[in-house]
Amino acid sequence: MALFEPDSTKCPLCGCVVSESDDIIGFTFLGSYDPLIQPLDDSVVHRTCLSRWKDRDAFVQAWNRAAGATQFGRNRQLTVDETGQVRYYPEKTLVEAANAKKPWWRFW
Repeated sequence: MALFEPDSTKCPLCGCVVSESDDIIGFTFLGSYDPLIQPLDDSVVHRTCLSRWKDRDAFVQAWNRAAGATQFGRNRQLTVDETGQVRYYPEKTLVEAANAKKPWWRFW
């Protein structure tokens, strides 16, 4: 996952600062040369920005193709739900989320 510093990291889609309380989605570094993936490679974005992005569907397909070729992406793919929100599938269950001792960005 991308390194994330709350209240300092900027969303690459809107340019606004991302806070700890925002609904975000993070992407690991793939090192892809795909121009759709490069702006979001190793980044954290607001889920609403990604979900409303005009290139959302093409990005999801490109990301899944590139990530699927890695160990990271074999078990987790991006999906677009019925409301248009981009999510990882499978998502963490509520039990897994409740048992997390700290947010993923605080491990560094």
